[in-house]
Amino acid sequence: MASTSVLKGVGTLPEGSSAFASFLTLTEDARNQTASLPEDILSHMAARTCRGSDELPRVLPPAVSVSHPRLAESPPPPTAAPPPARTSSHDGCVRGRSRTKREPGLVTQDEREDWAACVDAMEELRSALTGFPDAFKVLECVDRVQRKAPRCEHCRADWEKAVWAPIQALEDVWRNVSLWSGASERVLDMLRGQLEAPLAHTILPIHRIRYTQRWASDTFRHGSHALRSVVDVAEDLVSGRIQVLEDSMVLDVVWFHSEHWSCNNRHLKALKLYLREVQPEWRRAEEMARVRVWPLNHKLRLSGGWAVTEKLSHAMDTRSHGRSLSLRPSRSPSRQGVPSRRVHFVSSQGV
Repeated sequence: MASTSVLKGVGTLPEGSSAFASFLTLTEDARNQTASLPEDILSHMAARTCRGSDELPRVLPPAVSVSHPRLAESPPPPTAAPPPARTSSHDGCVRGRSRTKREPGLVTQDEREDWAACVDAMEELRSALTGFPDAFKVLECVDRVQRKAPRCEHCRADWEKAVWAPIQALEDVWRNVSLWSGASERVLDMLRGQLEAPLAHTILPIHRIRYTQRWASDTFRHGSHALRSVVDVAEDLVSGRIQVLEDSMVLDVVWFHSEHWSCNNRHLKALKLYLREVQPEWRRAEEMARVRVWPLNHKLRLSGGWAVTEKLSHAMDTRSHGRSLSLRPSRSPSRQGVPSRRVHFVSSQGV
């Protein structure tokens, strides 16, 4: 039987295990430092090692609620890299038993589940960072956010830029009290952006926004343009009766797979029909739309009552990667006998 050693607060470790070996490799200086730590901190550090961590226990920032003087003298932790992607039945965006690659832009159930798990982990991190944070709780929440990184390679790339980057910056200044406050505030700002509805509008070039749908009715069903046709609204944009940046033309968009996708396809269609009439052509790239950029959060709801991720999943059936939207005649009796418009657009395809 393999010999064992006993660590207080942890239990018995096999002497041949990687956990036991990691303790033996501590330097004399590290042993001297840890010898004076309280037993509850030693137990927690040992428990993290026993769970299979390949790195030594991370130190605590002096700004958090552990006052032991020796902690501030410890060396800073190594910068953690994003964890390897969780295993799944797909590679990148390949789903299902058939291993058939999906059409661009379609939302999968795996992605929706991953977004929900990320949101839950980020809520726990925000709670841990609020007020006077407990260092161990913050560390555990950071680890949980990392473990919940999306499996889809495209979603993961978005996550690394939007979510992981400020958390990594926080870890980089973990021991520097002068930088900790600013870095933690930036993480909290990021979390507000991921967990709360957008409070302000921004502007985006019209030509950069993509449709989520393949088809849409040619008539608005609700809002200030209800029962009007898409072409009617486009005509008013061209003539100036409707301003491109007015409130009625604000779009709800979602950042997904490194693109902005509109949840208001008819209004986007009207804007792109208007864009075709802008002269000279070089000005078209400068034409902007007002947008609200929503995070992929299943707990947030759009004005129509849809949850953001539910709306995106339901609408996303494009086969052109959002480059075109076809209009089909409305069945509403109110559209019968409507006279032809004064402005005639060359084509409704490909815009």
